[in-house]
Amino acid sequence: MYLSLIILGLFLIVENLKGGQKLTLLKLHFVIVLSTTTIISTIDFANNIGYNLQFYETILRVINTVLIVNVFQIVANNKLPKSLIILELSIISIFFVGIFYGYRFANFHEGHFYYKVISFSILNIFVINPLIMLFMGLNVFKIIKITDSNNLYQRKIKNWSILLFTLFVMMLFATIATFALYLSQITLNKFDSRIIFISYRFILFLFIFLRPKFLDDIGLRYTKISPFVKGQISIQNFEFLFYHNHYFLRPDANLEDFALNLNHTKTEVLDFIKNQTNDSFIELVNKNRITYFKNLLKTKQHESFTIEALSEMSGFNNRQSMYNSFKKYEGCSPSEYINNI
Repeated sequence: MYLSLIILGLFLIVENLKGGQKLTLLKLHFVIVLSTTTIISTIDFANNIGYNLQFYETILRVINTVLIVNVFQIVANNKLPKSLIILELSIISIFFVGIFYGYRFANFHEGHFYYKVISFSILNIFVINPLIMLFMGLNVFKIIKITDSNNLYQRKIKNWSILLFTLFVMMLFATIATFALYLSQITLNKFDSRIIFISYRFILFLFIFLRPKFLDDIGLRYTKISPFVKGQISIQNFEFLFYHNHYFLRPDANLEDFALNLNHTKTEVLDFIKNQTNDSFIELVNKNRITYFKNLLKTKQHESFTIEALSEMSGFNNRQSMYNSFKKYEGCSPSEYINNI
């Protein structure tokens, strides 16, 4: 089963990196979470056949947890504030001190269950873990609060976030229950809780794989252009307004209003878009509307709504303008596209 997780993890890493697109902050976190989880599964496999790599696994699991917390932060706020980074570095430092004094996460070695209880173990289970879950829960609450129920994409983000958070809560309680049974000597020393670790990682893989794909387009893109040059548009602010807040879905979307919301001139916005995408503002709007429209079709929304309704949901003022844009960027009509999928 560990070998299966390793193969699945490698497949998902390739799936996230293929195409050569620029990595967003969120997608970079996905790739690193997949990488650390795959390496941890490799270490678990080695532990089960006689090696003892628990020290390295504990370090990787701390980093893995921090990255998962960051995923919720980025989805909810589209950024990682310096205060959070400092807090996370502090927690990692505390864990490293605990690791130095002998703290290890529960693990298996040659079929035997190992968990050494020290004072830091109590601190981790009853203080650090609840704080981590509380922070994740606050971000999920924020995602739910800002989600527009009429926006299909934002509904997907909300559902995905709630289910992922629920998974972590269930796994936390399952892990605590397992340790409690073991420490109370209710179960045998060889009580096999590997199913918890395996299930946790497998479902985590599935959630990253089944994430709403448009999430890959939000977040701070890594670019050679500095976002801090005076008078230059911040990439983070642009993407937050245009992509994360789905400005392109507004039927009245126009350059003058967008520039006003971005607190820049129309010329600055046009130069920025031209430099980043080689498109005009209206071309960028229509391309993203068509992408949104295609995702509606892929979710089979056309079976419940008319093409006109889906066109309006995608920000077009009328069916004809949607048809013209669809033909321009896809080379076929929406009906032909539906038949192909």
